[in-house]
Amino acid sequence: MRKYHVKIGHNTVVCKNVLFRVGGNIIIGDNCVINERTLLDGRGGVIRIGDHVDIAQESIIWTMGHNTHTHQAVLGNVEIGDYCWIGCRVQIMPGLTIGKSSICAAGAIITKNVEPNSIYGGVPARRLSSRDRTIDYTLTFNSKYR
Repeated sequence: MRKYHVKIGHNTVVCKNVLFRVGGNIIIGDNCVINERTLLDGRGGVIRIGDHVDIAQESIIWTMGHNTHTHQAVLGNVEIGDYCWIGCRVQIMPGLTIGKSSICAAGAIITKNVEPNSIYGGVPARRLSSRDRTIDYTLTFNSKYR
């Protein structure tokens, strides 16, 4: 991670084949898991990932995209709150906030801010329900699956 200049907290696991673009714009908190073949794209802003966040394989977090009408660049920071769970193959678009203790269901494309303690899913993602979860756990990872 040092060669990419990514800032990573204590007890955080980054699995193999994770791609960092402009790693100096990526900040990952404590006790997180970033699974295989995930893309963290810091070209258009800062990606700030809180503590105890689980990002499943093949997810993509964008800070740079394009306006579909003008093809102009869209830039924006992405913030993921503590205790969030980002499912497999989720895409998070630039300039969004994923509220604390939320879940983004597998395959979702997140195009709007996600409310805290909520579950979002679909294309584009919408709020499906509340997350009934006590926020007092420490995310751990079994290293034999790296």
